[in-house]
Amino acid sequence: MHINEIRVLNYKGFADSDWLKLSPKFTVIVGKNNSRKTALLEAFRFQGAGNFPHRSVNQANPAAINPTSRFDARVSLNWEDIELTAETHNLHIEIPSPNLNAQPNQENWHNFTPNDPIELELTWPIGNGAPIAKRWPSHGQFEERPETDRRTMYFQFSKELGTWQFNAHHNGSENLAALAGTALSSRSYVFAAERMNIDQHSVGSGQQLSPNAANLPAVLDELNANPARWRRFNAHVSEVFPSIKEITVPPSADGGTNKTICVWQVPVDTERSDLAVRLKDCGTGVSQVLAILYVAMMREGHVIVIDEPNSFLHPGAARKLIEILRRYDSNQYVISTHAPDLIAAIDPAVIHLVSWDGEQSIVTQMDKSDVNDRMRMLDDLGVKLSDVFGADKIIWVEGETEEKCFPLIAKSSIIPVDSGITFVRVRNVGDLIARGPKAEMVWDVYKRLSEGPALFPPALAFSFDQDDRTEQQRTDLLKTSGGLVHFLPRREFENYLLHPAALAAVIAEEFSLRDLTGPPSPETVATWITANAGNFGTRSADLDWISDRNWITFCSAAKLLTKLFEANSLVHSKISHGSALTQWLLKNEPEHLDELAKYICRLCVE
Repeated sequence: MHINEIRVLNYKGFADSDWLKLSPKFTVIVGKNNSRKTALLEAFRFQGAGNFPHRSVNQANPAAINPTSRFDARVSLNWEDIELTAETHNLHIEIPSPNLNAQPNQENWHNFTPNDPIELELTWPIGNGAPIAKRWPSHGQFEERPETDRRTMYFQFSKELGTWQFNAHHNGSENLAALAGTALSSRSYVFAAERMNIDQHSVGSGQQLSPNAANLPAVLDELNANPARWRRFNAHVSEVFPSIKEITVPPSADGGTNKTICVWQVPVDTERSDLAVRLKDCGTGVSQVLAILYVAMMREGHVIVIDEPNSFLHPGAARKLIEILRRYDSNQYVISTHAPDLIAAIDPAVIHLVSWDGEQSIVTQMDKSDVNDRMRMLDDLGVKLSDVFGADKIIWVEGETEEKCFPLIAKSSIIPVDSGITFVRVRNVGDLIARGPKAEMVWDVYKRLSEGPALFPPALAFSFDQDDRTEQQRTDLLKTSGGLVHFLPRREFENYLLHPAALAAVIAEEFSLRDLTGPPSPETVATWITANAGNFGTRSADLDWISDRNWITFCSAAKLLTKLFEANSLVHSKISHGSALTQWLLKNEPEHLDELAKYICRLCVE
């Protein structure tokens, strides 16, 4: 069994999601916080989700709001799914036949069953229990006829006899929709991003994991009776959580038939059961993983929905869980996530983006081939998906120092900057400033990447240093980029970091880390720069370097800082010291960075 498509109507943020295609293997749901991704996943509980009608400011009269939420699904089942559902839940099967004289028996009864697979379109008006089918009879298996021209085949499994019993009557009824609804509700698991209340449960044979996993101790106890499977289950648990050596299901201290779950972080052969921790005392992620692994391992053709696994698991553990689930691909998985590395690990066939337009949630299916193409482009540029995932817009900057420091300056600016903007360094600026086909090709990659789906934000601007680039080179770059390139008002980022007190403080911190004595004072730093300023740029003889606007703008500040640190027996780190200087200035002398802050704000509103 799997769900081909699902539709959410009049539920929480969704007025109408429209039909959403699902992969029979892995589907991923992405979107910003509060876009109502969780509400979309709740639809997989079907009638169990509750009645929460969609509301918006456009609905002036609350009394006129449609009170009924609805979920629709297009489902594929084979006859084995129908048989198993009827047998497990002690239900009968009713199927109409156009043969008025039909009479099934033990030898011929499968002649009256629908062809595989059975495609059903179902709707669940909340609170009405069983789903309603959208077409009859037998969902397109034979031509529509009046009920008087149909004969119903009636089947029910007898547990006492261990065989199917047969009958026939003339009312033309059928119940495949109800059976499909039972199959979906009993074989769909929605794992919310919250702690599961699992402690102890009474044992019993043939139990199925309940939707809230409350009976997990009982089903694990039953799994424990199969040594090979139990070893495989424990091996999977240890793959996700290397610190967990074993899961055991001992009798509860309360006695009776109750079982509990214990987590061993020491080898079981130590026999130190006193060191085992009850599951209820472990972190949220452990109970979630145990339940998810159990369903994936023990069931086929189930629908497993996981909301934000990265919210209750360490990134490495989340990726390992996905690796294990991929081995059990007879199940259908729907996973929501904010984590780009998890998307890469899942490699889903279908990706849906949920966004909020101010009134309702909108779902857009993303072109998987387009997403893959752009991920390859990122790889070509030396950029990870995690660098840009989830941002609204992107500003490409000269290097790692700017990548770290520009956001700090933007955040502290008195001019509000959109928090959806991310700063990412260009890995090879030389490819962009060169002339000829190679530069044009690289610019084309950036352009096509920026025009991609919402996973990849559009480029707002490129920020480069002036360095020794000629006026002609800057003009060419501006033209090639379509006006997106901007240049720092000063030669390079370090030109904004020449502040004696800031430099003295950062050098003093380095002295402290290395147990050195006698760090320079701000006055000593200022004196050193005055004595050496001429080596790094043209200086006006009658001006102090601090007030010499031409020198402070065009000097080789990065080289100056390298020599200054060498003079103090230190190695200058462009990135770490640049970040430390920026943070000191923002905290103590923010006005020193006013010119740079205004430049960054202009980039953000282009």
